[in-house]
Amino acid sequence: MRKLTYVFYVLAAAGALLGLWYSSVSTLDHTRHLDRQEHGMNCSLAPGFGEVSLLAGGQEGCKTALLSPYSSFWRDRHWGGVPYSLLAMGLFAFALALSVWGLAGGKGHRLAPATFLLLSGLAAATASAVFFSISVSKLHTICTTCAGTYLSSAILLIAAALAFLTGRSDRKNEAEPEAGGTTLLSLGVLAVEMGIATFLPVLVYLSTVPDYTKYVDPCGAGAGASAGTCVCEKLASSEGAGVVTGGAAGGPEAIMVIDPLCPQCEALHRRLGESVLGKTLSYKYFLLPLDAECLDWLLKDSMHPGSCLLSKSLICAGGQAEEMLSWMYDNLEELRKDGIGKQFDAMRQKVVAKFPGVKECIDLPDTKKKIWDSMQRFGIPNKIRIETPQLFVNGKRMCVEDTDLGLEFALARLLGK
Repeated sequence: MRKLTYVFYVLAAAGALLGLWYSSVSTLDHTRHLDRQEHGMNCSLAPGFGEVSLLAGGQEGCKTALLSPYSSFWRDRHWGGVPYSLLAMGLFAFALALSVWGLAGGKGHRLAPATFLLLSGLAAATASAVFFSISVSKLHTICTTCAGTYLSSAILLIAAALAFLTGRSDRKNEAEPEAGGTTLLSLGVLAVEMGIATFLPVLVYLSTVPDYTKYVDPCGAGAGASAGTCVCEKLASSEGAGVVTGGAAGGPEAIMVIDPLCPQCEALHRRLGESVLGKTLSYKYFLLPLDAECLDWLLKDSMHPGSCLLSKSLICAGGQAEEMLSWMYDNLEELRKDGIGKQFDAMRQKVVAKFPGVKECIDLPDTKKKIWDSMQRFGIPNKIRIETPQLFVNGKRMCVEDTDLGLEFALARLLGK
């Protein structure tokens, strides 16, 4: 094997090692959240040197990628799903082992190892291209750690391709070329090894991940005290909850307790819109503006100033309420700035400019009274907590710990699917 081929194998090994490192860190960040709590992440091109809080600047891309439905598969079968990074770990580990074997044995130029090193690079680069396009087109952000995986895939592919090309001369000039049968056997063995290496991390993960069913539905049989911090809460009645309605007509009933200026409400609203099961639900939105203007008898200070104005706008919107709520969440940052700055007139103008039909209705006494009536008919009888968001599916409150990574898993069980 020529020196130049050795150099390319070293580069391929470096790319595979980097990819293994980045995918391992991504898997670790995912598994840390299996306790159903929120943790920091290694969101960096140099991960592993201390996790960073999700609240810190620059972490939004990694958080968005983690919580998106594109970070894992089989989310309805397992809490949080099975991270795709496990497949990447197996593939990069196989490429690394193949590179080291080719370097140590001096046989990396032969057709079987050279071919499968190239196939490993092609598979890694193809997957990276797919996930990069999803990040740009669907998530509109780039996960920094994921970008490291994309870079590693590119290094592996380029080095493997160059090693394959330079190895052609070595194969032609080799004194004892491989027989056709030997080459086919080697190709078959490596194909099996590649498959085993790629899927082995998934099999190990599936054999060790616990069943979270008892935590998801604390009202279910056998759950009881073992359900942890999530207490069984059932609705006595859903009457009075539907101040705003939307979703799939005729689907299973879901009630969301929301504040129009609550960032967590916006995040849950978005995740439900991306969820396969979430799209099948028929929603009733119970407005709980954490604003002293509307709930002066409950709140001394406003947590989300301006949310009372937006809640009244939603009540006035009628058939456009769902569209208005989506518009509010799309412009949440701007509206929150208006609320914090007490720029309520500017907030009102933005709403009226988009939905002119609510202009006369917002300030009517009956509009504000509807919020209080809804509280009397639904909030007080069901002892609804003064916090947002809350999600009730089939009359049972979903644990807040299951509203992000475990959303699809929890929905499947609360819906009996």
